[in-house]
Amino acid sequence: MNIVLIGHTVGIKRCIEAIAATHHSIVAVFTHPKEDHQPDLDLFAKRKDLFGDYAFNVFDTPDLYDIPVLEYEELSSEKEIARIQNFSPDLICTVGCRDILTSLFIDSFDRVINLHPFNLPSFRGAGIDSWMILQGYAGSTQCATCHFINSRIDAGNVITTQDYYIEEHASPLDIFKTRINTLGQMLVDAVAKLEDPQFQGIPQSDKDSRYFPRLNTARDGRINFKDWDGNEIVRFIRAFSYPYDGAWFTFGDRKIHTLSARFELQEGIHPFSFGLIYKRDENSIYVFVKGGIIVASSLEESDNPMNPSSIRLGKYANR
Repeated sequence: MNIVLIGHTVGIKRCIEAIAATHHSIVAVFTHPKEDHQPDLDLFAKRKDLFGDYAFNVFDTPDLYDIPVLEYEELSSEKEIARIQNFSPDLICTVGCRDILTSLFIDSFDRVINLHPFNLPSFRGAGIDSWMILQGYAGSTQCATCHFINSRIDAGNVITTQDYYIEEHASPLDIFKTRINTLGQMLVDAVAKLEDPQFQGIPQSDKDSRYFPRLNTARDGRINFKDWDGNEIVRFIRAFSYPYDGAWFTFGDRKIHTLSARFELQEGIHPFSFGLIYKRDENSIYVFVKGGIIVASSLEESDNPMNPSSIRLGKYANR
């Protein structure tokens, strides 16, 4: 079976290496324009020590695996469809593809599938690493889902799944590494099932579906010390932590990010004090919140580590 991959990330690498051990072939990789990869490459560079070999540049594929990589402009255009058809694919597989495929594209190929590294239909959409932390799914078993692509987002029949476990205090990067490692074997399992031309997969249940939007730290990452309880704040900070810039609060005209926090229970704190920064040490600041105290650490300002001593005590965050 000749397979064309569409997308980016180290998931492409996992799929290539897994398929290499079978009698099938990856014949080409299509990806979005090179300039649009730059934000990811910048993030890889910024968090280089944390990403390690998970910081995969899809444009290294030809040198590593002798497989061509082609940039597309408008994926569902007749021009790009024809370019893909030139490789005579038996299967199209998207892996971190940023485009929503149209009916024209889907109908132009025998089978088009997606490797969605989250449970469907519970986690449709994007930004799911952070959403799973926000919704309290750390410390649970989840699964990646391979499904047929249809005209609705992440809604096609399920082909196969792969389980994985999210550690209790996992960051988005921890989840990324865990779930991306499922994709290679999941593709191998899917291709084995798709060798049966009658295989149709299992329909998803729409009554259980939930769609989540992509998150943006600069837009969505502001911490609400005043209204959220301590556990909600800790989950929020972890959801925007590594590899991202970190959840943030304002202090006067400054914007301060925090990438780590813990919650200490304490009774009797009056709501008027919620958000008050009342203490600091060499690594952290201490903030009154509903139900206790948030100890926020790994502080950064303007992409640089920040010394808590520059925070004036007795002032409120976000004022």
